[in-house]
Amino acid sequence: MEWVESVMEMGIGNNVLVTCKRKDARQKMKRLKKIQKAAFATGKKVESVIFESFAQKNSREKKKKRLKRKRKSFKELNGSSALKDGNSQKLELVRGIEDDEAELERLSKKLGYRRTRSQKLPRAFNAEGLDYLLEVCDNIKKSEAWYSSPKNEDSVEQGFSLVSESSSLLEEDCEGEFETDDEKEIEEHVRTESSGGEEFTEDIYGRTVAKKTGMVIVPTSNVQKKFREFREDNIVTDDEEREKLERTLRGLVNRLNENTIVGSVKTVKELFSSHSHNNVKSLLYLSLLNIVVVEYRLPDRILIELALFIALLHILVSADISSHFVESFVLEYLKRMQLLGEDKSLENMSLLLAELFNFKVIKSTVIGDVVDRLVGAGGYKALECAKLLLAYAGVLLKKRDCSALQACIVRVQSSLMEHAKEVVKDQHLQFIVEEFLNLKGANIRKWTESIDFSLLEHYMSLYRGLTKKVDREDELGMSVDDIEHVKERGRWWLIGSAWNEASHITSVPGAGNLTVKEPKFDKPLLDLAKKAKMNTSVRRDVFCTLMSSKNESDAFEKLMRLALKGQQEREIIHICIHCALQETKYNSFYSAVIEQFCLFHKRFKLTAQYALWDRIKNLSTFKEWQRSHLATLTVDMIVNKAVGLTVLKVVEFGTIDATATCYIRRVLESILLRCSNDALREIFEGVITSSRHKVFSEGLHILVCMISKDSDDEVILSRIGFLNSIWGDDRL
Repeated sequence: MEWVESVMEMGIGNNVLVTCKRKDARQKMKRLKKIQKAAFATGKKVESVIFESFAQKNSREKKKKRLKRKRKSFKELNGSSALKDGNSQKLELVRGIEDDEAELERLSKKLGYRRTRSQKLPRAFNAEGLDYLLEVCDNIKKSEAWYSSPKNEDSVEQGFSLVSESSSLLEEDCEGEFETDDEKEIEEHVRTESSGGEEFTEDIYGRTVAKKTGMVIVPTSNVQKKFREFREDNIVTDDEEREKLERTLRGLVNRLNENTIVGSVKTVKELFSSHSHNNVKSLLYLSLLNIVVVEYRLPDRILIELALFIALLHILVSADISSHFVESFVLEYLKRMQLLGEDKSLENMSLLLAELFNFKVIKSTVIGDVVDRLVGAGGYKALECAKLLLAYAGVLLKKRDCSALQACIVRVQSSLMEHAKEVVKDQHLQFIVEEFLNLKGANIRKWTESIDFSLLEHYMSLYRGLTKKVDREDELGMSVDDIEHVKERGRWWLIGSAWNEASHITSVPGAGNLTVKEPKFDKPLLDLAKKAKMNTSVRRDVFCTLMSSKNESDAFEKLMRLALKGQQEREIIHICIHCALQETKYNSFYSAVIEQFCLFHKRFKLTAQYALWDRIKNLSTFKEWQRSHLATLTVDMIVNKAVGLTVLKVVEFGTIDATATCYIRRVLESILLRCSNDALREIFEGVITSSRHKVFSEGLHILVCMISKDSDDEVILSRIGFLNSIWGDDRL
């Protein structure tokens, strides 16, 4: 081909087509790298750097020519023929370079290559298989990306021969001659293969190829060796990184205080994003556990700071960290609870659990379960830890979930009552048991008065400030039982984790089949609940619990153990009123249960008031005996102070009908008969003296006067006279 011969004349064709040795290939590769580095440093193209190198050489030669011209006259006078011959040789070299430039320009026009007009390679290059010739003239980024690709290493070797002569201007001759082990293995591989009958040769790039197929021969043994070395290096690197990570986390936890806690959270966040999550979680847990599990009692400040640190990680980094810590910590707690040593490690762990609840990392379920386990374990040490848990977490537990605290204390007292005779011999144990038995309701003020909560309030304000503009993560909702059976049930409290339905099915030991868990209520009781239209599981549980209770106290305790929340909790009052109106004979048991709940918390009082209002508004829909039951229930609740007299204000006295009048008269007559003058004063005085209830008070006064005219009972008349004295004569 003519244009190939032209390329040969340019002085670069020989470099491409002549077989290259490996040593020459390495040297030329270094030259190409130097040119690319120079081009990258100056921000120019590789082609521009090559031409500038030629220009610098020409400028140096021109300077030398000028100097020699100045000395020309002196040389001519001396008649030095040798100097004249040297000048003529250099002039011929310059003319040769200029001729080469002109020839390059002429050949580029023939090939259709225009650098200034287009950056695309002509099709003729691709058609003839010489598209690699101008790859070195690409811009810096494309050249570096192309060169760094392992698939294009051979193409790089093709391209560096283009600039072998030009790169010598920028090169310092400092290469050594060496041969790698890989090359020796290739040569040995070629010898063994060729002796077996196949023919191999070396291509122009120094690679071993098969003559028949043209496939490149890769030494398999070398690949396996490199892979084995790479795997061993990775194992060593992982161990080193884990040790470094462990030292970092241990130092971070040891330096933890109020001033460093924000920086520590940021450091853990960076480590969590750049290292294995499992390594960070496990090593952080071990570092924190080593601080807590000591023989002496830790100051409250340290435990609060640790709890604050975990709470900030829970919100600002990931709930996965806090979940792993709580799971492992609770399992370790249960393990140490069985040992009950003489050191203070279990007390430290109990206090940290309480502080985690205070900072809303865990729910009250974990606190209640741990207290139950401690009481079940028995012993002075276990009860002391249970007392610490309730004392440090009790204040906020009472605010957030008073019913859970009440139910927990009731369970503890009932458990201790069963074993009260066994602890008579141990005075210390008897003393702490009496402390638990003397608790009334959720009143643990005796335990909390001796604790200084100012430090907790300070760190709580710091916690609120750091998480003010952050979407707060919900509390971890698992229980201790869920943690113990996490392999069967899964981590349902974490996003992305699954709940295993197999947890609802229990297997009988020694049997191969699975049996469904038996219901906790008898079948006749469940049939009665179905007949009473208790169509939801919550209503059915409340109804069956009421019917199976021995008395109102037993019913209150069992209903509190259900740990209902919100609307489910309000179902208790509605079901009690419903059952009271459905029985043929009035049963004061239901009013006593409602009284227990209303005295326990005011939210039940409000629920009872709304429930009565709904029934009073629909009096006409009830039967006569049901209206009588409702009136008696209302009287019981008013007299026992479960609700106030204002429960009757829903009646419109201006448009009152005969049914409502009969109901209110029955309520007022029963109150007058059952209450003393002092009790009447407490019931009526708030309504009579209030300006908000003026219309309601006047309506009651009219009905009381109607009762006094129709009644002959001296007790009723005397009580009415007492009420008139409170109202005053001006209202008659």
